[in-house]
Amino acid sequence: MSQTKPIIILVPRPGAWHEPDIFDPVTTVLQSLGYKTVSVSLPSVGASLPRMTSSPTSTLRKPGTSQYEIVEDGMEIMTFFPITTLCNDLPRDAAERYAPGLKRQSYKVFASKQTYAAWRHVLTTYLYTEKDVALPIRYQKMMVKGSGVNIATEIFDSGHSVFLAIPERSQIRSEER
Repeated sequence: MSQTKPIIILVPRPGAWHEPDIFDPVTTVLQSLGYKTVSVSLPSVGASLPRMTSSPTSTLRKPGTSQYEIVEDGMEIMTFFPITTLCNDLPRDAAERYAPGLKRQSYKVFASKQTYAAWRHVLTTYLYTEKDVALPIRYQKMMVKGSGVNIATEIFDSGHSVFLAIPERSQIRSEER
């Protein structure tokens, strides 16, 4: 009896500012290995959301002291330096190609109570990225440990956008699961 390969669902990290097509390099690799892939669009990315009653300015640092800025009415966040923050280990031409596609991220993602976490109910792999300047590895490990869920992990010598930097290696856990 042949074993059916799982469907691989790719979801940007919370606050990742990415549209689903950012995963195209890794989905191409996975599909060439016979996997069906689905890249998910998060509703908070690039969305216009209702106003909040409190401001994120007390939580986030002001421009010049942080990797991020609070934009417009204080309800959205955008990275100051997308090329050096999210694409820091990509070749310059690739970073300049992908950085303009980043969208603003709703502050509510960072400030709202989570109501449902799909990753608690499906096999999940987190790709630790050692050169990540947007989300240093110590915080990545705190998130995974704090989840209370048995999450498979893989460590990569990569920046935040591992799926762009080394897509051929980003699928390693899918082969093992």
